[in-house]
Amino acid sequence: MASIQTDGLAQGHPAAVQHDADIAGARRPDRRGWKLAARFALLAGLMTPPWAASGAVASIEPQAKVVDGRQETATSIVARNPRVAEADKAEMTFETNRNTYISPLTSPQVAREISHYEQTVRANPSNASAWNNLGHLRLRTGDLQGAKRAYHAVLKLGLYHGSREVQAGAYANLGIVYKSIGDLERAQLAHKKALTLSTRIGRRDRMADAYINLGVIHQAKGNYEEAIEAQQRALNINRQLGNREGMANAYGNLGVVYRLTGDLLKAETSLTKSLAMKEHLGDREGVAKAHANLGSIYRSRGNRREACRLWSRAQSEFGAVNHQQWENTVRAWMAETKCGR
Repeated sequence: MASIQTDGLAQGHPAAVQHDADIAGARRPDRRGWKLAARFALLAGLMTPPWAASGAVASIEPQAKVVDGRQETATSIVARNPRVAEADKAEMTFETNRNTYISPLTSPQVAREISHYEQTVRANPSNASAWNNLGHLRLRTGDLQGAKRAYHAVLKLGLYHGSREVQAGAYANLGIVYKSIGDLERAQLAHKKALTLSTRIGRRDRMADAYINLGVIHQAKGNYEEAIEAQQRALNINRQLGNREGMANAYGNLGVVYRLTGDLLKAETSLTKSLAMKEHLGDREGVAKAHANLGSIYRSRGNRREACRLWSRAQSEFGAVNHQQWENTVRAWMAETKCGR
């Protein structure tokens, strides 16, 4: 039976960081395995978030130099900097375009925030915090190209200022964008760069995030052993750090991968641990996804009654957090399984 994909701790509208896109040209499992993975992945694959507005990238705001009493733009500064070759190489690797839009579903408040940050970066293109927040908002509205452009601006500023922390955050955010677009190879490359940089600066929390993201990429490629290894690394680091939220995400991802490999016992154990932590944390959406995934496991075992009970709870919980897409998905599973009959 199917499962539901989640965006984990991603900021903003979950649809902006869905990870079930059709991957053109990427290596896939066999046809039967791909169908199973695609359906089960709807509630699976917990990715870590774009760095929050209060996070490391946002807290570092490199400013443009003042030349002859006026502020020089970041573009002209970078053009004369010795690091320009590295920055240009990054731009060739992660090219962007300037076609952006605001979704018709965007709230007036989000539209105003986007307008505010657009004006801010036009006035000061070297404000990494503004670019970063703009990226989050663009991602939230589903404007993946706009998000990519904004996060790439953060990356170039990080390269110019030699800030590995800023670069790591930018690469992680770009990885999420590329995964959302369906470019698994670039997503993997970006998350590997984030992992390397985070390791060098000793940010173990960021290392755990990178392992979770890489695990999701491996899962999408059908490399389940690598996916399990990456999620276990993330779990171990988060356990050592006492990060229950990170542990809950890793357990949820492990449950999904074990389900895809057919190991229902390990899948249930992992998802049950994730559910308990999500309940403790008060993560209502995470609880709903765990119930939905556990329902799929019971359906695979032929226990229709328990599957329907869990799905009924998940449907109500998704409704409570106003997530209509996943509420409708669970409702469809219940109809397919003839729940209530």
